[in-house]
Amino acid sequence: MNSIKIEMGAVLALKNVIQLNDLMKEYINDNDKEPSWDGFIYLYKSDDMKAENIKYRIPVQVKGKNQEDLLKKQRISYPVEYKHLRNYYKDGGVFYVVVAISNDRRKTTIFYNALTTVKLNALLKNSENKKPDQTKNVVLERLKNDDDKLLFKVLSQFGFDRGQQGSGEGEIIEKVINIDVINKVDSIRVTSYLTTNEDETIKMVSSGELCLYGHRSDIDMWLPFDLEQQKEIQLKRVIQMDKSIGIDREIYYCNYFVERENLKDPIIRVSENLTIDLLGGKLRLEMHGNIESLMKDVHFLNAISRGNTFWVDNKQVTEYKDVNLPSSLQKNMEMITDFYNALKEIQFSCDKRTDEFDEKDWKSVVKLINVYHRKIKLKEDDKSEWYNWWWDEKVIPLLIVKDENGKIQIVNWIGKEGYAVFTERETGEQSRLPKGMLFKRDIWEKLYCFLQRQIGECCKMN
Repeated sequence: MNSIKIEMGAVLALKNVIQLNDLMKEYINDNDKEPSWDGFIYLYKSDDMKAENIKYRIPVQVKGKNQEDLLKKQRISYPVEYKHLRNYYKDGGVFYVVVAISNDRRKTTIFYNALTTVKLNALLKNSENKKPDQTKNVVLERLKNDDDKLLFKVLSQFGFDRGQQGSGEGEIIEKVINIDVINKVDSIRVTSYLTTNEDETIKMVSSGELCLYGHRSDIDMWLPFDLEQQKEIQLKRVIQMDKSIGIDREIYYCNYFVERENLKDPIIRVSENLTIDLLGGKLRLEMHGNIESLMKDVHFLNAISRGNTFWVDNKQVTEYKDVNLPSSLQKNMEMITDFYNALKEIQFSCDKRTDEFDEKDWKSVVKLINVYHRKIKLKEDDKSEWYNWWWDEKVIPLLIVKDENGKIQIVNWIGKEGYAVFTERETGEQSRLPKGMLFKRDIWEKLYCFLQRQIGECCKMN
């Protein structure tokens, strides 16, 4: 079949669907003279199609393919040259259409892919060395029954995402959310023109057909997720319940979330760390929040092990007895409690989230817990010693000293409350001085030696 006829037939097939819809109008060339693009499809808010009612202007590329066996396919793969993909990426995406045409030109099937900036970003990864005329296979979906209403929804979705994502040379795509910054995302959202229920939405987000957006709390911006990262995320249906949860009438949480995966039994999430499977009788504690939030969960778990009744919204929902927490869970609870108490003892606040702890941080946790349990020894004739505890690239000098009863005490020399208040007799004015001012000379001598060593080590590192 003549190539000009193929292209004309492809454009005509798409135009026929567009003209069925009162809110769409096309300006598409059928002589394929413009590089990379064939024209635009306009979406309107009103069927009067006035300029002031334009909703979206969608760039489109239409290709024809005279191949009978494609007519009944649900999806096809089509090679697109890198020079065109790069142009689409810079421009903020394209609605790419391939029309399969029968030999007699009487039958057509429309396939499409709304190539957003995020999709193109994924297609172009590691393609720096690809020559302009080399190709990348792009998967296109069938437009079922030449449905103009479905086409309008698909184009509306593309128009929305195009506005949210910007061009490939813009600031938004440079900050696309991936695994490196996922912990900075405090909320997510998805806007869908294509689905009517949550299950469909979750399915399309998982496949990448709907883009997931996250709010970066550190820069106060809504940004799209990287496509490959988005596909790896396991989404759940979550319902927030503004009801309290308690044990034996004592309230521990003022609200909770009910999570459900497909048709599985619901899971109650009382915090970002702790989930409860009431029907399965399972508790799961994971390290996500800071030590304060984890300690709150530990108090709740201890209450469960001691209690007899589970309460929701100030109403008893079930009785239980003989709760045996798994040994692994008890071990984690013990570590959280020890670390929390150790921080309290040295008057140090740790706001860092535990899911951000690296191997070095966990080693520091173990060292502080050892100090808390007094697994340290002073030299035989010494009554005090300096111990440097490292946290987050900072050193916290701890004074280990025996009190009058021979018990070892731990003092954070730079602790929040490490001050003494003095009142001047004549003026009545108060001064706040470090408690270190009360240290005896031998302690200051040891501190001097300690600081000398630290400064020496820092100079060597630099």
